[in-house]
Amino acid sequence: MFVANGITFKCAIDDANKPEQDIAYSIAKVPNTLMQSMVVVKQKNEILIELPICDILGATESGNHYFKLGSFALLEDDTITEIEIQYPEGAKITLEDGKALFASARLSGFATYQKR
Repeated sequence: MFVANGITFKCAIDDANKPEQDIAYSIAKVPNTLMQSMVVVKQKNEILIELPICDILGATESGNHYFKLGSFALLEDDTITEIEIQYPEGAKITLEDGKALFASARLSGFATYQKR
């Protein structure tokens, strides 16, 4: 079991065919539409974390690497974890031809085991 106690979010606009490992993610120059969106972390269709991206970035801009969660989020082992961005209704991000928006959300925390 993974116990999450923080989350960070970064993004980049880069060439659409660039390998993901070569993308330079940043908290700078985040499109306004993305700033108004939500990060949602789910397992088994249950929402574990739902936060505005602007709040996450606000915490990381002040020198913290992660936004500290108000309580622990427990993620089960061997279970698919979905991380989604929920945009405001009707939102659009306009990109140049050949460019793509890349996003990265990372959880901090620790692994633990149920009592045996």
